[in-house]
Amino acid sequence: MKRLLIHNVAFLVLIAVITKTFANDQQKTVAYSFKSESITYYSKKQEMIYQGNVYVTENETVLTGKKLIVQYGKNGEIKKLILSGHPAQYSTIPRNKTARLYAQAKKIIYNLETKKVVLIQKAKITFKENIFTGPLIWYDVEMGIVRTMPQKDNERTTIIIQPQPE
Repeated sequence: MKRLLIHNVAFLVLIAVITKTFANDQQKTVAYSFKSESITYYSKKQEMIYQGNVYVTENETVLTGKKLIVQYGKNGEIKKLILSGHPAQYSTIPRNKTARLYAQAKKIIYNLETKKVVLIQKAKITFKENIFTGPLIWYDVEMGIVRTMPQKDNERTTIIIQPQPE
């Protein structure tokens, strides 16, 4: 019973870290730095496409992948980041933490307007030694809800929580 309680508490701590990480990223108003092998801007679509060894930084946050689509609003604000790769990767150091949080999937969609983050296909989040995997991990920043959803009937979510020091 005590072991189950420790595992449940550890899982809640992992979810809280994920929540704080994405919520903190939404509140920042600092510059992004984008690097890639090629860049194409589509003015009619208000879209910029970065291809080849994409590397994006924003303070402690790093995004890497093969292709990044940045969608802009009418006033030039970033509306959505769509990162793909094998895998696309996101990492950051959550506020008031010393360990880095890592997330990866074949595709990561970060919608700044709706405040939702979606990790699609082979999604994985790692914080310290704890691992959260699933076919699709969906996070609503406003509501603080993390959800996994199968894309096929036989897909499952896995959570590995390491023992916490007493």
